Amino acid sequence: MTRFVLMIVITFLFVIPATAQEKQEYNNMLTKGDQALVSRTLTVKVLNQKPVSNGHRSFSYGNTCFVEERANLTLLEPYGNEVLVLLGRTETEGTNSCPGNKKVAFLMKKETFAEMKELFINQEPIAALLKRHGIE
Repeated sequence: MTRFVLMIVITFLFVIPATAQEKQEYNNMLTKGDQALVSRTLTVKVLNQKPVSNGHRSFSYGNTCFVEERANLTLLEPYGNEVLVLLGRTETEGTNSCPGNKKVAFLMKKETFAEMKELFINQEPIAALLKRHGIE
């Protein structure tokens, strides 16, 4: 019984503060205009009031669509435990894919955006280096 109580106390002392600290780190590292690269297909709920079309069908507020892997995202602003995100360039547009470059807005968890931001950051410097040397 004593070990069980000790385990619970340790959990509250170390694990829970670490989780709160991680959330604060996400808040500190995410700012308006940050970009991210989608690492896996996401299902999102469209927030746009006016319909946007991907050529196959239209999506508007409350509809769901897929954000395909390798799509670009831009953070518009934090919103509680989530962030308001704008979909940018996408490589594919299937029937249920969110339309790329049509300003599709949706919410996603801060942690998810932060992970995908790291992926974007790790790929962007190479493109910037090539461009600086006149290589497209």
